[in-house]
Amino acid sequence: LAFARATIVDFLEVDTEEVPDDTEGAGLRHVDDESSPEETNQKQEAGGESNMLRGYTYYRKYSNKGCRNSYGGKGSSGNEFDLYYHISSSSCKSKCDHLGHRCCGYVYGRYNKKCEVWKKPIYKVDYVHGLDCYVS
Repeated sequence: LAFARATIVDFLEVDTEEVPDDTEGAGLRHVDDESSPEETNQKQEAGGESNMLRGYTYYRKYSNKGCRNSYGGKGSSGNEFDLYYHISSSSCKSKCDHLGHRCCGYVYGRYNKKCEVWKKPIYKVDYVHGLDCYVS
């Protein structure tokens, strides 16, 4: 899997940040200093299950970045993610929290209020103005 991922990244030759295997547990690897994520720890609503530590869900925020699938693509609604329109950022996060461990993260569009709740692994992020990718 690591060889295939490296081959794809070399083939695409785009400015991306890779997500390491779960065994590494370090989050996304940063390509440059200006794209460093802001870690956010947001209190989870009662009743849901997720990656929790004392009641908090941890997301790594990538500002102006879109989440990408294993092929470096945007993914598709109904396959990699569930798509929601005209909702707030907190409602988008809540939809991810509600899925618990089945949610890999979410993308929120600040300008169009669009939400993608990712159910498949997020392998990398790419620059997209106005989108924020949150990886759990």
